[in-house]
Amino acid sequence: MAVFQRSRQWLSDVLWKPKNPLSIDHLKYLHTVLGRNAVVTERNKSLLVESIRSVAEILIWGDQNDSRVFDFFLEKNMFRVFLKILQQRTSRYVPVQMLQTLNILFENIRNETSIYYLLSNNHVNAFIVHRYDFSDEEILAYYISFLKTLSLKLNKHTIHFFFNEHLRDFPLYTEAIKFFNHSENMVRIAVRTLTLNVYNVGDEATLSFICNRTAAPYFSNLVWFIGKHVLELDDCVRTNADHLRRRHLSDLVAEHLDQLHYLNDILYLNIQSLNEVLTNHLLDRLLIPLYIYSLTGDHTEDGTQEDRPTLTRMVALFLLSQVFLILSHSPLVSAVVAVILNGDSVLAEPLDGEATPDSHHKRYGSMGSMRAFVPPPEPLADTLMASSFGYIPAVPPVKRPDQTPPIASKKTESEIIPDSESGKPPEPKTEANSTFFVGGVSETKQTETRAEQTSKYMDPLGAVSCEESGEMAATEMDCNASAFAMELVEMTSGPPPPDLVASTMPSQSPSAKGTLFTVSCLSADTADKESDCRVYVSALLNGLSFKQTDLEPLFALCLVYGLVTNKGVERQLLEETNLIPSIVDGQPYYHSELVTAVIQLIEKICNNGSHVRLVTLNMCIKLLHELLPDSTEGQQRLADDMLALLQGASEASTLQLRLFYKGPQDDIFLDMFEDEFNNVIIDPKPLNVEYLMMDASMLLPPTGTPMTGIEFNKRLPCGEVERSRRAMQIFFIVRKLCQTFTSEEETELPLVTSDEAVNTNDTLDLNNSDLIACTVTTGDKSTNRFLVVSPLQLILVEPDTSHLGWGVVQFVAFLQDVEITSDPASSDCLHIVAHHPTAHNSRSTTRHKPMLTGKLKFDDHIRCSAARQRIQHGCNQVKFTKMVNITRILQLPSPTPPSSLGVGYLAPLTVVHRASTDFPMQDKPVSRPGTRSNSVSDIPVSIGNQDVSHTLFTRRRSVTMPAVSGDAHELGLSRDVVGLISQRDGADDQGSSLPVHLVSAEHKGDTEVSGCDEAKGETLQLDMDSEVKGGIEPTVPSSIQYPHGTVHDV
Repeated sequence: MAVFQRSRQWLSDVLWKPKNPLSIDHLKYLHTVLGRNAVVTERNKSLLVESIRSVAEILIWGDQNDSRVFDFFLEKNMFRVFLKILQQRTSRYVPVQMLQTLNILFENIRNETSIYYLLSNNHVNAFIVHRYDFSDEEILAYYISFLKTLSLKLNKHTIHFFFNEHLRDFPLYTEAIKFFNHSENMVRIAVRTLTLNVYNVGDEATLSFICNRTAAPYFSNLVWFIGKHVLELDDCVRTNADHLRRRHLSDLVAEHLDQLHYLNDILYLNIQSLNEVLTNHLLDRLLIPLYIYSLTGDHTEDGTQEDRPTLTRMVALFLLSQVFLILSHSPLVSAVVAVILNGDSVLAEPLDGEATPDSHHKRYGSMGSMRAFVPPPEPLADTLMASSFGYIPAVPPVKRPDQTPPIASKKTESEIIPDSESGKPPEPKTEANSTFFVGGVSETKQTETRAEQTSKYMDPLGAVSCEESGEMAATEMDCNASAFAMELVEMTSGPPPPDLVASTMPSQSPSAKGTLFTVSCLSADTADKESDCRVYVSALLNGLSFKQTDLEPLFALCLVYGLVTNKGVERQLLEETNLIPSIVDGQPYYHSELVTAVIQLIEKICNNGSHVRLVTLNMCIKLLHELLPDSTEGQQRLADDMLALLQGASEASTLQLRLFYKGPQDDIFLDMFEDEFNNVIIDPKPLNVEYLMMDASMLLPPTGTPMTGIEFNKRLPCGEVERSRRAMQIFFIVRKLCQTFTSEEETELPLVTSDEAVNTNDTLDLNNSDLIACTVTTGDKSTNRFLVVSPLQLILVEPDTSHLGWGVVQFVAFLQDVEITSDPASSDCLHIVAHHPTAHNSRSTTRHKPMLTGKLKFDDHIRCSAARQRIQHGCNQVKFTKMVNITRILQLPSPTPPSSLGVGYLAPLTVVHRASTDFPMQDKPVSRPGTRSNSVSDIPVSIGNQDVSHTLFTRRRSVTMPAVSGDAHELGLSRDVVGLISQRDGADDQGSSLPVHLVSAEHKGDTEVSGCDEAKGETLQLDMDSEVKGGIEPTVPSSIQYPHGTVHDV
């Protein structure tokens, strides 16, 4: 009988089920199905899962199409049905589908009214506090995603659906932060995102609850988690120092960076009460006791310093560099800088008659000291549950004004909730040895408030405590660092101790501005105490000295750079120690100890065989520009003694580069020299210090093989070629640095200046130039061009139709970038490949196609051979000229010209840009590249109504005389005739000067110009009735016998 009843029920369900799955009727049907299956079993769990999924689809559709859907959903209170199903002990499929449905639903609803409907009746908070089986990774993933999606919907209106001010209950936040230290990285990221979304709302009641109830336990546990993570990173560096297995180390460094960025995001929201809690925990539980205390480096092999954990100095420098490069909250970074420069005044402060830091440390130890890396009294989840921070309503507050909370006793919620009626802040809470900030006012209540304690170690720099004459004067200095107040500092009226204060200029007397380094220590009665104040500065300077590797020097440079460039550090702290340079009365003032250490490190890098990477040199240069004053006209930026050290380093880099010079025939050296010059000087890649400190491989010993995939500047060179590259880069960097500080201009580099180059569409005067006609074939296209080889470039031109003897540049390429090969199938053809100038750049990531890939076809094999020889000769001439310049830069003897250059130099060209309308106007000769002095004479000549400056080149190997035939008017000679006549002397074989005659005449009448045949020794006849202008007498008769001349057809 039951079988027939189930059959009738199934039949009625099928017949009654709406055909449209996206409709309110279908939602009613699903409500009926869920009601009939209130108890979850193995037989109906699939039906329930599908029904829950379909409800979400209908709600998303109704949000945009039918408002009745949400009315029915709220009327039937379907979230309550979901909760009843969820609260049953079922398999994982139902909670997974429930969380997935909720996540999709809140992620896709756009209507604000619909959001309010869903958040009403407090059912969402019930979904949040439900105890899921988080051992199931899929359930945990959907749960965290659900919480993060809800946090994205938070604003000043919706937050009240999650935070109950009356019950002091905020489950969305308190349940999420329990997963802050989860082993899965994506879970930790989601928790950080959620907390930032909550803080960013800015609701005062919510922030008050967070600061008074959850900030201290959450931040104390967070700081402890970061510290344990850092100790794991330090252990990984000690034990797994291998470049091939650095993935785990990279993950640890990335996690530390994520935590720092998260902390910076919290501080950037500028919530004062929250920032004070976080700043106090970071200073007293992490940065000072674990990072800064480790700078002294007096730790044992197992990583402990006496009875407290510590880091290696290299790792401490690395992590502090990341802190200053990321965090910029002024009270936090200023406090850290004050401790580094002044020493830890908390340890230096006498307590109960004990005046020494050692005695204070022995008495309080790592557990009782105000600053120590110690664990929180209990896990965060236990603290929140014990204090009823979850969904359970809180107990009404109880006033207990006469009772002092005992140490190491747990409090109930009634003891820490502030009195809402009186508005009095709660008593401070101290559990075990971890001080919690309660009420946003103070962290512990001992003999003084937190602000008074902070003022003692936040001592402004520049105050020197010494006992010279016995006369003391008190000067009040207000260095407000946001929430922190700095107290009065004792300053002496006499001069500071000479070992602490020095001037960069020997003749300058010490002053407040002229102090190179000044420190303050609250108990500095003796030199030993003063040394205690400088213990971290001494450790920092000691880290700059090169030992076996450059790990510590590099991280010390990055730390100082981050400290100086951090915008949150109080400028007065840096100015009083001259970490911010200045020029007073024409004299530079800077931190002499630090600048000297950096220059000495540069000097060691320039020595041959040094195992210092190029990135360390770049970091030195970057830091020097921050530590030294800006250059002003007539002012010297660097003292003479330090400038001498820098020039000595430059000479050492030159000597190092000489070892790799093999002679004028070393083409590889020339190519690398130009390539590194372009990389370092012309197009340098700026050093990103923050990006550098993100690289985990920098913590490992420097490697010398490129197989690790590490960039060249971050590892040691491998092989002769890389050692040459390193020497060249050091030479260029140090050379430029010296020229910067000495205000000298570069006159020898680059080897060839770009001003001598010809550009496309320039108009050239090709009279008296060697032209070879050719056909250029590229693909299926062929064009007729004239080939011209200048001292620097290969040029293809076409005749200028408006001016005889001139050509327009159609293609140009540097000779050093041109490859010419013969065509084995045709003796009158050459294959040409012209590359872009940047194609040879070793650092270029863009693969450029060749500028020209084609074939040059000439009239015969003789002209083809002549063109090939001319191109090859031009390449050899350019290379030799560059090698001459290199030897002059390296102060080596000039090389002897090879026999291939005995033919002679290529003729320069006269350039007129296309925009010019008058020819020739002002001729622009292109001189021979690399030649600093040419035998050139500029003679102004008046032709017609124009004054033209003609350049006479007195050194020529061949005599060229254009010969034309025809009517002068047709040839364009009806107005002006200018002839450049050179007579060949037999003694010119040695390159001696030749007599040159300039004839300037204005033609009157029709003149016939007849050609001649040089082979027959004929006479070139030029008939003209000339009127010489400009005071230049004609020195050539009208009839010239030219037996040794070379006549070219035009």
